[in-house]
Amino acid sequence: MTNKTAALVLLVLLSGHFAWGQTFFTEQLNTKNGLSSNHVTCITQDKFGTLWIGTANGLNRYDGYRVKVYHHNPWDSLTLPFHQVDFLFADSKGGIWALAGNTIAYLTGGEVHFKVLQLTTNKVAYAVNEDNKNN
Repeated sequence: MTNKTAALVLLVLLSGHFAWGQTFFTEQLNTKNGLSSNHVTCITQDKFGTLWIGTANGLNRYDGYRVKVYHHNPWDSLTLPFHQVDFLFADSKGGIWALAGNTIAYLTGGEVHFKVLQLTTNKVAYAVNEDNKNN
């Protein structure tokens, strides 16, 4: 073995000794720590890093520390307009779009009230997206 080859082999063998691994922490969210349902239907993350979790029983906001739940209240028109959230989309402006059937609910960044958009057809919407002009 030549000196160059021996040095290369030694370098490769010792390189693992100097490597530092990262510790990853995971946390399981469920109804025991505040999630509205264990039946999760969709997840998105907004531009601030907040996780939004749609379930069979409402919309959940998780900031890394605690869960805030948004439920449907039929007597309050400013709440989530449906129980089950089928699709979530976080737009570039910080808004959250939630879909269920032919109803779309929009939650703007600093507000806790939903704006409801009813589709004009009886067809079901499966997704919402943003174009290259952020519309």
